[in-house]
Amino acid sequence: MKNTIFTILILTAVLFFSFSAKAASEVWTYDGLSNIFQVVADGKGGCAMTRCTNSIDNAEIVWLDNKGQLIFQTSISNIIKSSIIMCTPKHLLFTDFRPDPVFIQVDNNGTESVVSSPSGKYNMVPGPGTIPVGILNSKIDDKKGFFLVRSATNENGATLIRYKNK
Repeated sequence: MKNTIFTILILTAVLFFSFSAKAASEVWTYDGLSNIFQVVADGKGGCAMTRCTNSIDNAEIVWLDNKGQLIFQTSISNIIKSSIIMCTPKHLLFTDFRPDPVFIQVDNNGTESVVSSPSGKYNMVPGPGTIPVGILNSKIDDKKGFFLVRSATNENGATLIRYKNK
């Protein structure tokens, strides 16, 4: 009898707490986007993303802070040949072809530094038309929340949405 009462109390507590759990809440949005191919969370509520503006050869990288404010934006040579390798609140690292494959590091002031090699290529998949390793690898979550992309139904538009875990 004592075990039955204890079990009923535990089940009641679990049931109560499961109904009181809240869903994730929207923190900020970033509109005016289209064709988002990659999102990489920075671990503190911000992110960087790659997107095509109107064709696969007309692409850019957008870096946002934890409030959804623009830190950095630049055109890249091609969405397939360019990708974000790492994003933190202080640094962004991505690949691009300018005209050869290079890594570009950006600080949170928007200053670019090109990392290139005069005698070889970094982290490239071998073969014709070499492609940087890490291509279109997304990381949409961190310990504070996650990112989702909402696409407009009858138009070429997308909104990046930051959600906070409750």
